[in-house]
Amino acid sequence: MLAGETITSQKKGEMNDSRKFTLSVLVPVYNEELFVSASLRRLRILESSTLLSGIEVIVVDDGSSDGTAQALREFQPEFPFFLYRFQLRI
Repeated sequence: MLAGETITSQKKGEMNDSRKFTLSVLVPVYNEELFVSASLRRLRILESSTLLSGIEVIVVDDGSSDGTAQALREFQPEFPFFLYRFQLRI
């Protein structure tokens, strides 16, 4: 709600605001080859939210030395809202 706005005749737990929002989810990973795909698939529930106009999932891999990068590359085509970034540990 913006400053000065009011919501009237609202049931408990119900939003009377017609605006929709974009949600960004940041997921840091490190050596998560076995779990990362299953974990990210759970975020698909967000696609059905009536409050969201869009979602993006940003995965930052902090230099994994296992098969995390490959698992994420295989996962990416399945989800158009997915962005992957790999960085080397220094």
